This record gives sequence, structure tokens and C-alpha cells, in this order.
Amino acid sequence: MEILNKLYSNSNTPADLSIHISDNIHHIYDELITANYTLLISHRSEIEEFLYSKYHVIKNIDLANSDNFTFLTLLLDICERFNLTTLFQRFYKLVQRASFKTHLRLEASAIYIIGINSLPEQITAADAFFNKLNEAYTFEEDGADRILAIVTNFYAQAVLNYGQFNQPGLQKLKETINSNRQIFTFIDCDLLDKVLLVNTVEYLSAFKEIHSILDAYLHRVNVIPISNTNLIESGTDYCNFLNLCTMDIYAIRQIAVGQYRLVGGQAVFNSLGKGVEVLHEEKQLYQYLYSYGKMHFAKIQAALQHLPTQCTEKPMDLIDWGCGQALATISVLHFANTKITAENITLVEPSEIALKRGSLHVKKFSASASVLTINKTIDMLLPSDFNPPTKNIYLHLFSNILDVENFSITKLIALIKSSFRGINYFIVVSPCMSSQTRRNRLSHFVNSFASRDGFSLYKSVIKQKGEWKNEWTMILYVFKVEL
Repeated sequence: MEILNKLYSNSNTPADLSIHISDNIHHIYDELITANYTLLISHRSEIEEFLYSKYHVIKNIDLANSDNFTFLTLLLDICERFNLTTLFQRFYKLVQRASFKTHLRLEASAIYIIGINSLPEQITAADAFFNKLNEAYTFEEDGADRILAIVTNFYAQAVLNYGQFNQPGLQKLKETINSNRQIFTFIDCDLLDKVLLVNTVEYLSAFKEIHSILDAYLHRVNVIPISNTNLIESGTDYCNFLNLCTMDIYAIRQIAVGQYRLVGGQAVFNSLGKGVEVLHEEKQLYQYLYSYGKMHFAKIQAALQHLPTQCTEKPMDLIDWGCGQALATISVLHFANTKITAENITLVEPSEIALKRGSLHVKKFSASASVLTINKTIDMLLPSDFNPPTKNIYLHLFSNILDVENFSITKLIALIKSSFRGINYFIVVSPCMSSQTRRNRLSHFVNSFASRDGFSLYKSVIKQKGEWKNEWTMILYVFKVEL
């Protein structure tokens, strides 16, 4: 595994390893955390050898450095997945001594990994485990996938450790998991239905089957891309609603408010996965705009105040990454009013139904603009998906997307650098996460352009809960670069 070979050869001293981590942390993250279990397990011996043989180096890296801290939390994720309990305990002690806050999901993992020596002890610890996961989901995670992976590992390790001798105990553990699923609805899903149905009598094969089910879930293909680059909603009741609506983002949201009262509710809200799930139903579109619309509008309004006037003096091409219903784009067009001339607008979004609605929204605000729709996840994108270069400046919108950890930020940066020659302006907004790893994704994205010609950071803002509007949090970057 090339990335392990590079880690090994660059870890002779803590200083060497720190330099390598600083230069490659997001590539390391993409390669190890997003890899499937089948691939990783084939390299288990290499991973284990690296962790044991280089532990004396790893333990001495400076954990006041955020990249080093991220690297250590990544190693803890690997140790949990491979049931490397001794190494997990060692690395967890290091993390606890760091100046950064330990991830709540790792605290949950520690509950069932450290100090648990029997299945009855694991069952007894289950309530504390699930309560800590609930904290992680509420305050740290951008969706349920990482939480569900930990729950699956929680059960899979019990199958591996105790399945040979204690099948009745495993049945009791299943009952405990199911009772917690009724309390914490974000873990009540098809994945755990399938996992808990696996026959555990042959415990070794059951352990492998559970991880195969988890892999299939985490690497599921939610999107079958549509090659049509002119997607737009037509012939629906919503089209009629929009035709009667004024050209105003808050008036558009009121349509969603009215429809939400008819079709929305807690179950629909839960299906949004804290706003990061790919949407498939119209009621989800209404729920999303009802629940998150005002927040999107406010963040884009805050960012636009920091764009320089020269940005609005020339025609531009606007790219809305992970656009959903194009809320960021229509916010720009709403707040900038006639100050911005967007000749070409590109909408990138994996949800077909959201993309069509987003295209409809854009045409409401800018009937003359050429709209290109790309129905793909960010990891699926190719340079050929985008329009050929023009002489216009580019304005890139990243609204509540860069902090999401389900795509490779390394590949995204490379794509932008190769595809958008000329002057590029960026608006990046997201929630202010307690997870340092997720914050680092945003700062790494910005810093990856800092060495290029014409780089200017116009504004960088971090607002915790209670420091901004409506108890919302915000991280904001506005910058320019020439590529």
C-alpha cells in the first residue's frame, strides 16, 4: 500500500513524520478512512507493523499541531475497525493529553474498547456507549454514517470476541441494541436490520459478513448520473407555485413552509441526515428549505459583504458545488441584485430531484443565464463535465459542503486547479464544527491555493453558537486566486 510505504519511510523521527503529515494529511485521510474494509484488511499486517514499529515516533509528535492531532484520531479509527485494542488504548491516552478536544465518537468507542473484558461488561456499558454516540451525532457529526459504522463495529467485535462461546449473550446484546434504536432514531436504519440478521454461529464468517454489509452501505452508490446537462423541473404544481411567487428568496421559502405543513414532520426531517443525505422525494425538498433555508441565505449574505467591488464589474461564471436546490446561487442573485452579471451558471448536485428544482430556481432569478446541470457526486466529477473556459471571472460557491467528509477534498482541489484557469473568487461557508478534523478540511482547502498568484484572503470568520444569528454557527472564507 503506497501510502503506508510513504508513511514508513518518512517516520524516522517525530520531526520527519510531522512534516510528512503536514504535507499529506488530507491525502492520508482520503486513502485510509474512505477505503473499504476488504482493501484495508488485505493490508492489515502492514498497518499493524507500521503502528507498532513506529509507535515510539508517533507518540512524540507535537499534538498541539492540528494536523498531527487529526492524524492520531485517524489512527484511532483504524485501530477500532481492526480491533487493535492495545494500540487503541495507547493512542487514546495520547489524544486525551492533547490541547484539542477529543472527538465524542472516539469517546464512545473507548467505552466499549477500554476496560471491557467480557460480554456482560459490554452489555452493561451499552447505554453509556449509545448516549455518548447521541452526543457525537448531535454536536459533531455531519450525518449518521460514521456513527452507524461505530455501532456496527461495536456489535461485530462482540461477535468476534464472544461468538464462539456465548451465543445467548449475543442475543441479549442484539436486544440491547434494538432497544436503543427505539430511543435514538438516527441509528434505526436498514443497515442495522441487515447486520443483526446475520447468523453468528459461525462467528468468524459472521464477522466478515457484517463488515461486508457495512462496506456496501458506506460505499453505496446513491446516484446514477444523468447525462442530460439541461435538467430543470417542469409541469409540476411547484412550477405553478413559483410562477405566482415574487423574485425573492424568502417568498420562495414560504412556498416550502406552506407545503411542509402538509407533508413534513420529524420523520422527514430525520431523513435529511442533518442536511447531508442525497434527497429523493419532494417532501424532503420542502423540509430542507423550511429547516435550513434561512441559515443558507444569511451565510451567503454575510459572505457577499466581503467580495471586492471589482468582482462585480465584469461578467462571471458561477459554480455552485453540492448545490442542492441552488440556495447559494439564488442568494447571490437576490442579495447582489443587479450588481452581478452571471452569464453561465453551473450546478453540481447528486440528487436529481433537487438539481431540477435548483435549475428552476435559478431561471426564476436569471432567465438569460446559461445553466449547466451536472448530476454527480463530487468524487465522480471530471474536467470534461464543465464548460470550456471563457474570459469571465469565476465565482465558486461552497455552502455547507466542504465540511462534509464523504468525498476526497484532495481530488476536488486538483480538479479546480486543472479546470478553472483565470481569476477565481471563492465563497466558503459551513457550520462551525467542534471537530477539529472537519475544521481542518476547510482551512486546508483555502491554504491549498495560498501559494498561487494573486491569492488574497478577504475574510475569515469563525462564529460559535451564541456569537451570531439565531444560535447558528458559521465558518466563512472569502478569497481570490489566479489559476
